[in-house]
Amino acid sequence: KRSSYGTNLVQVEIPDSVTNVGIAFRNIGWLGSVTISSNVVSLTNKAFENCFNLNSIGLPGGLKSIGDNGFAHCNSLREIQIPNSLESLGSGAFAECWKLTNIFIPEKLKEVKSNTFYNCRSLENASFPDSLKAIGEKAFFECTNIKTINLPNSLEEIGYYAFFRNQSATNVVFGPNIKKIAEGAFRGCVLLKVVQLPEKMEVLG
Repeated sequence: KRSSYGTNLVQVEIPDSVTNVGIAFRNIGWLGSVTISSNVVSLTNKAFENCFNLNSIGLPGGLKSIGDNGFAHCNSLREIQIPNSLESLGSGAFAECWKLTNIFIPEKLKEVKSNTFYNCRSLENASFPDSLKAIGEKAFFECTNIKTINLPNSLEEIGYYAFFRNQSATNVVFGPNIKKIAEGAFRGCVLLKVVQLPEKMEVLG
């Protein structure tokens, strides 16, 4: 159900009886802090979208999925600990989280979907697991502060404009299994000087 809370809601504690968080807190601009119980296993699409002042949220250790645009436009969110239990991270999940500086992508994820970290312009470090197979379209579009892009050996595909205008990156390290780099994947990465492509490359956009 949609929330009937007013805009003065600042802090929320989600109780143990809840297993799925819907869009009750979407568009609550004043929400600053959320504590989610250990029984929650999924956050639906747009669960915390447009919570502009959200700066602190604790995700439970058993969380399995974050839906599309789950935290999109949470402009004050500086850090978030994604648990190793996570199996699905939706498109645009952290799009335009402008103050987010570090992200750890857990081992069970096979794909970073389209627009997941779109315009996270303060993002400096992204840690990729060895299980990762694909980075989707515009996944790190205009993440202008990532300096080194260390891609795992498992990675096979990089999508259209995935790292577009990453203006701080000086080095990209490809694993041996990259087969496809789509059009514009590294366009606008003006500081890149040397890129060595692996022998198994099949498609270069």
